[in-house]
Amino acid sequence: MALKWLDLNVKHLVAKERIFWMVEERVQVPLIADKQQYDLSTDTTAASRPANGFAFPIDAVLAKGTSNRTPLDIVYKSTYDRLDRQDTAGAPECVTFDRTGKGLMWIYPVPGETGTYTIELRVQQYSPRFQVCAQAEADFPLGIAWEKWAIKATAMEIGDGPVRQLPEDRLRRWRAEVIDLEDELLAFENLEHRNTPRRVAWRDPALT
Repeated sequence: MALKWLDLNVKHLVAKERIFWMVEERVQVPLIADKQQYDLSTDTTAASRPANGFAFPIDAVLAKGTSNRTPLDIVYKSTYDRLDRQDTAGAPECVTFDRTGKGLMWIYPVPGETGTYTIELRVQQYSPRFQVCAQAEADFPLGIAWEKWAIKATAMEIGDGPVRQLPEDRLRRWRAEVIDLEDELLAFENLEHRNTPRRVAWRDPALT
């Protein structure tokens, strides 16, 4: 029961936020001549395919050979649908994705040759089922810093009816703690950091 609710909590978290320990760095999609639509569950290279499915894209790059790499725009599906000629020939400039769970990608323009271009995607994948991980005695794919949040969130869920009904004041306190833990992790642990020094003094006169 606890693992089931842990599954649900983590899947909900991954669906609403970019979570670094669920990001797949480079998913490769080799482009085929005159093909506009790609299925990310079959048209990606096997070695780069997200093991747990595609949640949402983060960025896209068009690669030609090993050194020529160009960022691609990720546009709304409605923007793509308004294009007059979706089969326009040329090197891709933008991509769009289906958000109904089918894992489809469309490109524009469409190259006329096979083997020249590859689209590299950085995506967030769904979390695996923790019940399956436990049965396989594998390490849980959970960021170390998120373990306290996971324990608290799962305890709150199963204590609100699925296993037993705890007093409302205790549930209210746990709910507040879970929200605080998530906010703290999203505000620092789940952000990129850099060591570039500030270009102005902390009390720069130009800012006062």
